[in-house]
Amino acid sequence: MSIDDATLAQIEAALGSSGLYVDPSLNGQISPQVQAQLRTEIAKIPTPIYVVAIKVGYDDPLYSGRPGLLLGTIHSDTGKDGVYLGTELNGEPAVRPQSFGSAPDAFYATAVARTTDPGDIGKQLLKTIELVRTGTGKQEYDRLQAGDASTSGSTRSSAPGSSGGESTGAVVGFSLVGVLVLVLAAVAVAIVRGRRRGAAPGSGHVTDRPFELPRSVLSTIRATQDRQLEKRANNEVLALGERIDATEITTRADSASWQAALDHYDLARRILERRHSAADVVGSIVLTERGEAALSAAVRGASYEPVRPCYLNPLHGPGVRSTILKGDHGGMEVPMCAACSRDVTAGREPRGVLDFVTRGKPRHYFDLDVEPWRSTGYGALDPDLVTKLFTQP
Repeated sequence: MSIDDATLAQIEAALGSSGLYVDPSLNGQISPQVQAQLRTEIAKIPTPIYVVAIKVGYDDPLYSGRPGLLLGTIHSDTGKDGVYLGTELNGEPAVRPQSFGSAPDAFYATAVARTTDPGDIGKQLLKTIELVRTGTGKQEYDRLQAGDASTSGSTRSSAPGSSGGESTGAVVGFSLVGVLVLVLAAVAVAIVRGRRRGAAPGSGHVTDRPFELPRSVLSTIRATQDRQLEKRANNEVLALGERIDATEITTRADSASWQAALDHYDLARRILERRHSAADVVGSIVLTERGEAALSAAVRGASYEPVRPCYLNPLHGPGVRSTILKGDHGGMEVPMCAACSRDVTAGREPRGVLDFVTRGKPRHYFDLDVEPWRSTGYGALDPDLVTKLFTQP
């Protein structure tokens, strides 16, 4: 389902009256009773909170599966600062926060909620609002961390380190280049608003470019995107590590899947602990998502098979359609998400192709010498990323 201007107007009207919008398709996941509780809690809290419960699909032409970009557009439209809570519903349900103005950061509150109420988006929203109201998100987060450490006996590092590097420059370990993808930034929101006004997308082969941004604008976008991606990767790696520590392995568990979860977690963490680039951060996110899937398979006692992501941008999710991609040297068949496949088949430039900025210009990652990401397509071409990365010099 695409979020068009009419739906956006409904969302903004609901937020203006009660601070809550729940898409009708989610009434089965967030009951009327829970919705009433949410309205009550939102009304009691002095910090402005706006809750937008709607699935942002990967095939949405404006938001491409990114709740944060939708929240940024709403904030841009309304001008209301506060804590905005969106919903990630393309996989394991999760609350995604964005704070504007002087509103407090709700990251720790949402991290606790995902831990205490996994799979229940309504309870996660209530828990998040409670922790924001009491200001105890960090305290509760630390308490859960301490409890995990005391019961698991694990020596695994609980949080990946910071970059220590730059977004562009020479190659150190993995590729060191800047990434250009849609994230919550003022320029990205402006682009979305331009599309809503009817601006025509670019057309032609996927390697064509309808326009180029000035270097100063690219630098601003890249810096914002790098920070957003870095935060997302650290949060997701941390969450996977916590879930691994909290998982009780039984005789029913699949040992190969369990090992796959550990391997993917270890690689994702190591990427972030060493000097790295935003391109590596994308790889870390892909590895973390695979680690989550492997862990779920292990708990079910099932074997784990990695899912090939969308070749044009692994952050789009699974490659659900095999599509011919034409280039300067012929064509090849690659997995793509539904939205990218439709655009390529129709001869349109897909939105949100993963670009890296080099020498002041954005270029598609598969047109650059960035390994191992180029040769594997972030797992779209070679699904065995673990072996590829463990053998990387």
